[in-house]
Formats: sequence, C-alpha cells, structure tokens
Amino acid sequence: MRPDAEVDGTLRGVPTVPDDTPANIALALRVAASTRSCRFLSDVERTEHGEFAVEALIGPERSPLGGSDEPWYRVRFLIPRDFPYRAAETVPLDPALKWHPHQMGDWDGDHHANILCPPRLHEIHLDELLLPYIRNAYNWIRDARAGRLIQKDQHYEFPHTVNVSKRGGVVYIEGGTDAYNWVSEAGFGRALLSERQGSDERPPILVARELHRHGDTLGSRRMNADLVAHVFGPEQGGGWAPWVFAGDPVVEEPHRPPVRWEDLPVAVQRRVLKATQEVCGYKNTVPILLLAFAIPETWGGSPDRIFWGAIELYGFDPDAFSAPKGFRRSSNVLDWPRVKSFVAANERLRWMKGCVDVSKESILSRAGSEGEAVGNLSIAILGTGAIGSMLAKALASLSPRQIVLVDKEALEPGNLVRHESLRVQVGKPKAKAVADVLSPIHASQSIQGERLDIVEQWSKVAEALAECDVVIDATADAGVNALLSERTELADKSIGWCYVKPGPEFGVLVLRRPRSDLTLLQAEERLMDGLDSDTRRLFEESGSRVDVWPQAGCYSPTFPAPYHRLAMMTGGFVETILSWTLSGETGDVATLYGQDSRDDLLGANSRIVVQITI
Repeated sequence: MRPDAEVDGTLRGVPTVPDDTPANIALALRVAASTRSCRFLSDVERTEHGEFAVEALIGPERSPLGGSDEPWYRVRFLIPRDFPYRAAETVPLDPALKWHPHQMGDWDGDHHANILCPPRLHEIHLDELLLPYIRNAYNWIRDARAGRLIQKDQHYEFPHTVNVSKRGGVVYIEGGTDAYNWVSEAGFGRALLSERQGSDERPPILVARELHRHGDTLGSRRMNADLVAHVFGPEQGGGWAPWVFAGDPVVEEPHRPPVRWEDLPVAVQRRVLKATQEVCGYKNTVPILLLAFAIPETWGGSPDRIFWGAIELYGFDPDAFSAPKGFRRSSNVLDWPRVKSFVAANERLRWMKGCVDVSKESILSRAGSEGEAVGNLSIAILGTGAIGSMLAKALASLSPRQIVLVDKEALEPGNLVRHESLRVQVGKPKAKAVADVLSPIHASQSIQGERLDIVEQWSKVAEALAECDVVIDATADAGVNALLSERTELADKSIGWCYVKPGPEFGVLVLRRPRSDLTLLQAEERLMDGLDSDTRRLFEESGSRVDVWPQAGCYSPTFPAPYHRLAMMTGGFVETILSWTLSGETGDVATLYGQDSRDDLLGANSRIVVQITI
C-alpha cells in the first residue's frame, strides 16, 4: 500500500482530537504527522477502555534513491491516557496479521486482540513520543511478511494465551527438560495441588506437589516436586486435578494455541476425559486441567522440555463421570449424556492466568546467556554510598566473577536510611560493610572491600583494580571523576560514571570504552546539548538545592532522595551498564534518566530522557 492509495478514510495532517486529550498525546500526534513515515487516516476517538485510538499509514523513515518503492502498512494506534509513561499499542489492519509470534493473538472479545509486541525499553526515548512505536510496528510487520520475525537461535516463545477464566489464579509447577521424559512417557494422570494460605483473594496461588500416572492408585509411579515445603508461604490442602501431555502447542500456523475443545487432538481429548474421570473418584478436587506441552529451547530446536498451561473446567461434577443407567462402565464415556454436557460446557477453553515453571533448571536459566557473560566479568565500584551499595547488591545477584569495592569513609548512622549495610556495622568502613553483607549471600563470588582514599592512595587503588574489566565511579566526587579520565592504568578498562540529583529527579550515567579519551565533563556537555530548554532548566535547578548533610548521631540523608526511588534509578543504571557491556557496542554512551512522582500514581516513574552515542 502507498500513502496516496485509496483507503477507507482520507489522508490528513494532524488528526482532530477530543477536548479532554492530554497534552502529551496531542503533541505526539503533531510530531508524528510532521514525519515522512506516518500519515493519519482518521481523527482520534476515545475507546470504551479510555484509550485514544487513531488509524494511520506507516512507512519507511527514508526511501532509497532509485530503488523500488517500499511498502506502507495500515495500523491502529491505541494510546493510553498517561502516555508516554505507559506504552502505546499497535494493531495491524492491512495486512491484517494475527497469531504471529510476539503478537497477542485474535482473541474473541478482547479489545487488545492482535496487538504487536512493543519496542524494547532501550529503544524508547520519551522525547520521541510516538516515533519509536511507528518504527517498531513498521519493522515488525515488514519482518513478519518476509519470514524474518524469528531467528532459529532465538529463545522459543510459547503461543500467546489470554486469561479468559473467571477463576484466574496461578499454578506453580515444575517443567523443563527434567520433567519431559517422565511426563511424555506417562501421558496423563492426576496432580496433587496445595493452595497457599491467605490466597482467598484472587488470583489464588496453587502449588503442584505430586504428579501421578493414570491408574497409579498406590502412588508408586509418581513425580514428586523438588520444592521445599511452604517455600511460597503456608499451604493448605487443595485437591486433585487432571493433567495431560498435549504435545505440540501450535494447532494452526503461524503460531495459534488451542482455543476450543475441537483444537485438541482426538487422542488428547480422550486422555482429558480419562484423567478427569479418575480425579472424580477422589473426595477433594480442583476444577482445572493441567496441559503439558512439548517445546524446544530455541525456534530451530527439537521439543525437549515441558511448558505447562492451566484451563478452568466448567461442569466439573464427579457424578458426571459415573456410568448412567443403561451404560456399562467400560462403554465410551463420550456417549454418556452428562459427559456430553461437560464437553459442551468446555467447548471454549478458558485459559487461566498461567503456570510458572519453578524447576531448578528454569530458575537458574533465567539469567540466560547474559548471566553467563556477566559471570566472566570483574567489576570495581568506587564509592559505596547509597548508589554504590545498591549497584553492588544488584550486580552481585548476577554472579560476576569478582566485585571490588573501594571507599575511604566509615558508615555513619545518617547513611542507613538508604544504604545496603546494617545498623550493627556503623563505624566500619563502608566498602567492607557492604562486602560483609553480600559475601555470605553470594559465597561463590569474590567480593572484597577496601578502605582507601582514591586520590591520595591511588597506587594502592590501581593495584586493587588491576584485574577488573569494568570500573564504575559512584563517588560523585569531581576529583575522582577527573582522575579516572587521566590515569593510564585504566586505559584498557571500561569506565562508568554515575550520579543522581536530589529527589532523585535526574540521574546521569556515562560509559566509556577502553582506549577512549572521553571525560565526564565532555559527556555532560553533549547531554545538555540534546535537551530541550525546559528539561535543561529543571536539570540545572535540581543541582542548586541546599543539601542536608548528616550530623553525628542523626539519621538525616545527605539530600532528599528516598531509598525506593534511589533503588529504581540504580536499576536503570544496571540495565544500561549490562546492555552496553554485553552488546559489543563500540561507542561511548551517555544517558540522562528522569524520575518524577505523580499525584495520580503511587510511587514514581523512571525513564530515559535522552541517550546519545559519542
């Protein structure tokens, strides 16, 4: 489709918006209309769910000279009221793609049917408003049509399911490769579920404790959960539920899961009825069906692991599976009237919120290849105040090979309001205090704390950093900032500088590759050049506030910044550091983060205001 093609609607510039449209959404539409990659086809309408909907043609950001015309695609944008703090969503209309990987799916009655996977967090910059979503949707649709949406070496994604069950709830159950051989060979049976106490509120949390093979009345052929009892809190008796090995989760190309009873293979339907009939012979039952699907690790792999799904069962009545008068117990249960009613009641499969794989294999694998790469790193953190201690805690959880902490100060009572150390450690060197807290938790790692003045005792500091790959300066000390830029001992190391402003309303992170001569001051200047005048003014004013320095025996922090907000900002630092370190990015990167607390929301919102490659 071309932008001048005939479509249902007329090409227009900036679409008309309702009177109550937030200023950010109106601005986003004006900016998008000014680009060459977006042509709006309709005015903005409010949906019954409170979103602002508009149709548009989206195309390439630039066309090749003398090349063939690039296609344009028709989409609908669903923009939430608090955009850009919440993500916009995109529905493809022409081509009307559905049931692709990374897509919601064509679920009846769901107003978000067929929305595309949104851009990744690092691709979204709030100052670009709607533009990242336009780029992402165009590339997504283009790749889907060309068969490039997935790569064979990418991690496999289970077909998207929607919680259509009124019961809701989550089931913690062990899957993965350890369960594959037993479950696929056993075929079907019953599962013993316990319920977490205090989960009367919805959704309930159920824990699968045992899987029994069909016909195993003595419990001798079962798979026991490898979970510690009550690991999710006190548990109470739940009951038995049927489980069935269902095989391939894709029933229709490209990636549709079963949504109706008839989607299940006939052999699976029979197993479901047999398993349900067996469970109905027990006193305590839970009206859900556990389906075990065989999936590969990557898109190009062979099925070798179990992924569980849970479906709520309607008409789950033990009497329904008792042989009615005139029928033998050995007769076909599908001929029994009440079983027919049971099947009819479950014609539409009511997927529950989901199952969580709590096998050791799954839990340990969630670090992925990035976790393995982090395991090879040696990281130094200079300055173990609030930000430094939080960085150390976050990075230690990713199991790097070594963490070296350096700080010249001792822990004071005033530090405790936003520090990872303990009150009993007051008076100890900060670096050693943090190391002492983290070392017992992460015993397999080397975490050492050094009490050194980075400027005055540089030779000893350089010796401590000799084996480090990454050096992060969290001191917010101008002398240390400048020193790291100049020292030749650090020429072959990656260097990061990070600090926050009061609130924290802003945070700055600068990352420098080995052999670069970038300084923190140069990076700050480049960041300021990328800001609009209002944001720059707010940033500069935030640094002019009077700091509140702690007095002996006082618990006041150095400046207003609650623990939870500093932790959120630090989380942004860690994500960017890991993404930059492990991606092979060859340039230096400077990032300005913003954080604000809004009256209509609890807590705060963190975001990347601007990010530049230098």
